[in-house]
Amino acid sequence: GGRARILRGVIDCLACRPDGGVVVVDFKTGARRPGDRRQLGAYVSAVRSMLPGARVDGLLVYAGAAS
Repeated sequence: GGRARILRGVIDCLACRPDGGVVVVDFKTGARRPGDRRQLGAYVSAVRSMLPGARVDGLLVYAGAAS
């Protein structure tokens, strides 16, 4: 069945484009992990549901760990 699921998370950055579109940016440190794209997809889906009709894209940004 279609049971509702509640997910908690924090979107790192929402960038608004001049054309009204939005980019969900998720910053990551260290190595790429299999769940990174799944997490970004959940954020993009959430923003799409809050902004129907807007173009919503996702972007993963990886940075090396600080030394």
